[in-house]
Amino acid sequence: MRVAHDEPEGPRWLPVRVLRRAPAPVLLLDDLDPFRDRFDAPAADRLGAEEADARARRFAEAWSLLADAVPGQAAEAARTLTTLTPLSAGAAAPGRHGPGALGVGPAADARGLSLGLLGAFRRAKLRALGEVTDLYALDGTWEHRTPWGSERVTFSRLLAETYERAGLGLYDPGFLAGVPEALDMIENAAEVTVDGKQLVAAVRKEISGIRSPAATPRDKSLSPAGHTPGIPASGRKVMFE
Repeated sequence: MRVAHDEPEGPRWLPVRVLRRAPAPVLLLDDLDPFRDRFDAPAADRLGAEEADARARRFAEAWSLLADAVPGQAAEAARTLTTLTPLSAGAAAPGRHGPGALGVGPAADARGLSLGLLGAFRRAKLRALGEVTDLYALDGTWEHRTPWGSERVTFSRLLAETYERAGLGLYDPGFLAGVPEALDMIENAAEVTVDGKQLVAAVRKEISGIRSPAATPRDKSLSPAGHTPGIPASGRKVMFE
C-alpha cells in the first residue's frame, strides 16, 4: 500500500495525530499504539476528530496557564515531552517508563489539566532520576506521617508527594503547606541517601522565596478520585521502575 505525505485519515490509513496549537509545544497524540496502555488509568480508544480537536484546544489552554505561572518548569517540560497518550479517566499521569511521555485524561477545565500536567511531569522527572541514582534505601522498613494527612506512608511515597507538591506550589502556593516540614522529615530519615539529601537541597532552593500558607496543611483535591492528581491512593507504594 502506498500512502502519500499528509494523506488524510481514511478506512485503510490512521495517521498519528500531532498537536500543533500555540503556545503548547508540538507533541504526538498517541491513540494508536496497541501497547500504549502503560498508565494507572486505561488508555482511551482512538479519538474521533472532534474529540481530538477539543483535547488539543484544552491542552493549549492549560499550557498557556503553565507558561504564565511557572515559565521555567513549562520550558523544561517543553524540552522533555514528546508524546501525550489520551486516557479514559483522570487528569494526567506519567507512564511506567520514559519521562517524555504522559497520559492525559478528559480534564474538566484548563486549570485542572495544567495542574495535572505539572504534577505528572514532576513525578516522571523524579521517577527518571530514581532510575539513575539511589535516592533512598530500605523503603518500607519504616512509615512516616505526612504533614498534609493523618495516614502513615512509606518513604518513597513521602518523597514523591513532597517533590510533586513543591512543584505545584510554584503554581499555587497553597500546595506548599507542609512541604518544608516534609523536607525536614526526609532529610533526617534513616532511608535517605547522599543523593537523596542533594535532591532535598535542590527542592529547598527551588521553593525558596515562595511563602507557604501559615494555616494547617490541607489536602488539596483536584481529581475525580478525590486526591491530588498522581499522588498515590492510600496504601500504594511509589515504585521507580
